[in-house]
Amino acid sequence: FSRIWSVRHILDGNSSLLLPSVKSQIKENNGKWPENMLSKETIVASLVPFREIIVTISGISVETGKSVFSCKTYGLSTIFSGYKFADMLCEDCSDGQIKVDFELLSDIIEE
Repeated sequence: FSRIWSVRHILDGNSSLLLPSVKSQIKENNGKWPENMLSKETIVASLVPFREIIVTISGISVETGKSVFSCKTYGLSTIFSGYKFADMLCEDCSDGQIKVDFELLSDIIEE
């Protein structure tokens, strides 16, 4: 696939990645995480045990009309909670144009 996809999974009362007890606490708290569970450590401890997430994408090629398929496995060490991708756009002070900083392509920052 030649496109870039960004996937986000919301950890809420309906998330299949959370322990049932945590989902109940979130539902009891009007859909919000309890204040005492907002640290990175408690969020990670609230997840069901898993070693990897497998993402599969299938579609039809516009050029050939044939089915296309891709599969990627993400280990737990590549999954980050509470982070987002860094903004790659910046304004050049010398001419005011918007530029893309490809050095920031894989950078993440805390939300």
